Amino acid sequence: MTRKLFLIAGLIYSLNITNVSAQISFGINSGLNFTSVSDQTDEGRWDSGIGYRIGGYSEIPLGKFGLHFEADYSNVPINGLFNDKVTLHYVSLPVTLFYSPIRRLKIFAGPEINFLIGQSGPEYQPSFGEEDGFKKLDYGAHVEIEFIATKRLGISIRNYFGLQYNREIHPPRAQSGTGLNKLNIFGLGVNYSFTKSRG
Repeated sequence: MTRKLFLIAGLIYSLNITNVSAQISFGINSGLNFTSVSDQTDEGRWDSGIGYRIGGYSEIPLGKFGLHFEADYSNVPINGLFNDKVTLHYVSLPVTLFYSPIRRLKIFAGPEINFLIGQSGPEYQPSFGEEDGFKKLDYGAHVEIEFIATKRLGISIRNYFGLQYNREIHPPRAQSGTGLNKLNIFGLGVNYSFTKSRG
């Protein structure tokens, strides 16, 4: 009897795993990045830069909910106070939970980690300070809304909220430092699925 119960449980588990695997979708995504940088004393004191993002994703639907895994290359330019420009190159890894309240709409939210793989900057740094001032690891939260136009194509609006300051300065006679270079990246993008299982 016990052996039969184990066999039945194993069969149900196998069927569930097979069903989930059949529903997993894979795709590619691309879009524009609109970046701004802030600090603790003067929010948004730098102009926004316009870059781009490209990568791939996989999704596991679980009813109206699901998991979304993504790996992107992000090109993040930032214009400084004196027309100087720093360009950051990130590998971005968002891991998000999504909810689909209606058939053609998905809402995403979750953590994101960005690994700095390269940086180019001006010959002088009046706005940004040290050229290597941006940390190798930037982390934050990612939110996104996607409208599924067809079974393969989606249009998204997304935002990355950086949760750390990449530099800190200590003004004379100040009791504490001031955080600099906190990233905020607003994005417009297109997602293309290789399967027809989305939405």
